Amino acid sequence: MGGTSEHRALVSEREAARLDSDKTQVELNIRQREHLDFEVIQDCLRMFDQVVDTLPLEDQKELMQLLIKEIKMSPFDPKKKKAPSEEGAFISKLRTKLVQVNISLHETLHYQSLTTMVNRSS
Repeated sequence: MGGTSEHRALVSEREAARLDSDKTQVELNIRQREHLDFEVIQDCLRMFDQVVDTLPLEDQKELMQLLIKEIKMSPFDPKKKKAPSEEGAFISKLRTKLVQVNISLHETLHYQSLTTMVNRSS
């Protein structure tokens, strides 16, 4: 009977090793996908920039209105406040003063509106 419990222990150990291997493979796939996603997003933003530059000024304005929900600006004093860490916030110099800028985007974009605008400019 000692052989049976040893066999079970080996089977259990093999299953645990397979589980660890699968977990490691999943983590590797996620990291590769994150890297790929970053590169894809970066390339898309570059292409987006090129497309926006070709649009007439009125269409550029309309596109920005579709993308940006709100922009808030407030005075910023680095002696009194830390730099913002939330998404869409940054510090910028406006003339001679520092300002904190918070940009919020619309959650859902109207794909049809964007497509229509891009097709109109073609």
